[in-house]
Amino acid sequence: MIYDVEFNSAGQVPTSGILAGAKIAEEKGFGTVWKGESNSRDPTVILPAIAALTKRVKIGTAVIHIFARTAVETGIMSATLDELSGGRFLLGLGVANETLAGWHGLQTGHPLKRAEEYIAIVRKVFAAERLSVQGTYYSSNNFKLEFKPSSSHLPIILACLGPKMAQLAGRICDGAIINMADPGRINFVAENLAEGAKVAGRDPKELEIVAKVRVSLNEDIEKAKDALKKVVTFYSLAAHYRDMLAQMGLEKEVKTIQETYRQSGFKAASKTITDEMLTRIPVVPATNIRDLKQGLKKYDSSGATRIIVAYVPSTEKGTEETLDFIGSW
Repeated sequence: MIYDVEFNSAGQVPTSGILAGAKIAEEKGFGTVWKGESNSRDPTVILPAIAALTKRVKIGTAVIHIFARTAVETGIMSATLDELSGGRFLLGLGVANETLAGWHGLQTGHPLKRAEEYIAIVRKVFAAERLSVQGTYYSSNNFKLEFKPSSSHLPIILACLGPKMAQLAGRICDGAIINMADPGRINFVAENLAEGAKVAGRDPKELEIVAKVRVSLNEDIEKAKDALKKVVTFYSLAAHYRDMLAQMGLEKEVKTIQETYRQSGFKAASKTITDEMLTRIPVVPATNIRDLKQGLKKYDSSGATRIIVAYVPSTEKGTEETLDFIGSW
């Protein structure tokens, strides 16, 4: 199993802490440093800095979404980061949800077709082809990159929750990123990824299956659990994720969280999460690094090829806590 690290998107760690953490992550042997996108710090600004400060560790977006920038701009950004990093860049893409699209004044719908068209343009830009594309959702005419990326191929990893997106990823991408999925769900996505790959005449073994697991360390285990319960509450309220959690056998728990949130707010909703529910979700609270690593072992047989270990601070000292975690690895 390859272990990667992600600096979570909730904003607890400033840019200086992320850069310091990336250098330590390389020293500790993590495979990739990922940075996600939401309403926190911009991964397309931070990752170039990480590329300049490191030599071996890969860098990746986990994930940026297709509503935040045009496909051409994503292609240019990818080619530039590929050159800057010496071929270490992995492009993680997602189709987002109504909330994220709304931030940009846009609407969702037809995610499979949107993703397919978007990725096709990104690939053509990266290959320095002249574009003449008229799609249903994305078009580009007469654009051509003025330089050749250092790599001949851009690895694109697509965020997948359900079978159809996983099958699309198997056909046209280099793997899938799976967020908030237990080992059974990861296996389910992996099977559909393989199915899509076979349809396209590709070898499923060549594709990455990247699963994100959030972790928290504190000598007081209840504080580590509380930090992770906030994450679980957020995703139990989020579009698409709440449906996936229900499909994982947590429908009753998710409904309780949603009802409590409507009646009493986020904090009260978080308190409804039981320890038993935490064991069924990709989160690992621990009091020491040994137990944390042991908690990650259950994903060894999930079908994942990489685990993104995403640290969630349990105190107000988010930077110090995150750096201590990476350093203890």
